[in-house]
Amino acid sequence: MRRRLWIAIVYTVQPFVLIPDFVPGIGLADNLVVTAWALRSAVRKAGPAAVVYHWRGTSGQLALLFRVARLGPVPQAGHRPGLCAGAADDAGTPGGT
Repeated sequence: MRRRLWIAIVYTVQPFVLIPDFVPGIGLADNLVVTAWALRSAVRKAGPAAVVYHWRGTSGQLALLFRVARLGPVPQAGHRPGLCAGAADDAGTPGGT
């Protein structure tokens, strides 16, 4: 999974491209395709629930990621595995309240 993400990062920042960025309309398409491929395969391998669990952005950004990567509906984030009744959540409040 990490290998695919690194491939996407290296491909995007490397100076040699298959389609030059200045070509109108399709110049950035190869970068977008490689990035979308890497994100989609990483999310599918980790599982949508893992992405929701570790997501630090807004719910709108998460929904956009799932829509763009064609991953289906966003799983509900109500239950966070690993947090028990007395544990502190990300905000540092006991029990997630």
